[in-house]
Amino acid sequence: MPSRANQRRLQIYTGDSHWYVSRTDATRTAGIPAAGDGQALIEHLFLSKFNGGFAYAPHPVAIRSCRVVGDHVEVRLDESGFISEYHYDIAEHAICALLPFQAEDGELGGVYGFRLSHFDTRGLHLRLLQAPDARLTLVGPPPSRWRRLLAERKHDLVTAGAIPLWTLSVFGRAEQVHQARHGAYEGEEAEMRWLTSDVLRRIGLWHTTSTAFCTRYWQHGDQTMIWELRHLYGVRPAHDDFAALLRDPVWGPPLSIWKYHCDCHHRRPDPGGRPHPDYERQCTFHFHHSDQPGVLQIRFRTNAPSDDEPEVRQELQAAQADSVWLSRVLPQRKLVAAPGTR
Repeated sequence: MPSRANQRRLQIYTGDSHWYVSRTDATRTAGIPAAGDGQALIEHLFLSKFNGGFAYAPHPVAIRSCRVVGDHVEVRLDESGFISEYHYDIAEHAICALLPFQAEDGELGGVYGFRLSHFDTRGLHLRLLQAPDARLTLVGPPPSRWRRLLAERKHDLVTAGAIPLWTLSVFGRAEQVHQARHGAYEGEEAEMRWLTSDVLRRIGLWHTTSTAFCTRYWQHGDQTMIWELRHLYGVRPAHDDFAALLRDPVWGPPLSIWKYHCDCHHRRPDPGGRPHPDYERQCTFHFHHSDQPGVLQIRFRTNAPSDDEPEVRQELQAAQADSVWLSRVLPQRKLVAAPGTR
């Protein structure tokens, strides 16, 4: 029978719903399966290029959860994100970031080798030419919405003199040129796909465990993935809990702490009960596997209060962020920002 302890762990790590984890056979055994080589590649390329941390969304980096189904994954997207009251459709962002096209100047846009398989009530199904068995499904709007977004994207590209490539059965001209120019470098970066995939399959940790209200990530270019977590002044970063979960021998990826620096106990002057305008604290953890390429660097940052905090909270509320999570990462307060802080 499914284990309640496993159900809770699966929910914490993946961000999936209680309804699903209480019914899936995945909780009969503990742990999250690792992806095969080709499947890890499509998950690596997705997370590297999706860049969901560009806006404030209900979940960090606009991903609600990642569900392992058989030998592939379903990535559940948030509906919308906000920046300065501007509304972003996350499904539209995903299509623009991932689906490849040849620009008017011949350059490649989107992700090399990504192809649209089909879309249905489960979501938008993607595959990868260089790994034919790999599959990744984006779960979000209904089929009618996917159909409209795809038609609009195609129309905009063709109008701009570009050529959509996501339905081709072979690599397009722009993809061939891109591979010849950048294939060696991107292939080296993709050697860390096991790590990127393991992070994606545990994407729920950034919502269930982190105390950051803003999360960004990017590839550094030296087989390092950097995650930067911004915390409200006065909210303690949960890096000890985070590190323990990442190093859990059953549920976490096979990682150890390579090096770290903790700034939590370094006091800074708080004139007049407020932090100095130049206040900044950062605890940095580097995780790695001694026998595998790739480093996961997580930066837990805290800055002085700024005048935009109420606006950020309003944007997250407008995006329908969970109230319990919002109270944890952005508790309402009357602390006034120091002069010159924005």
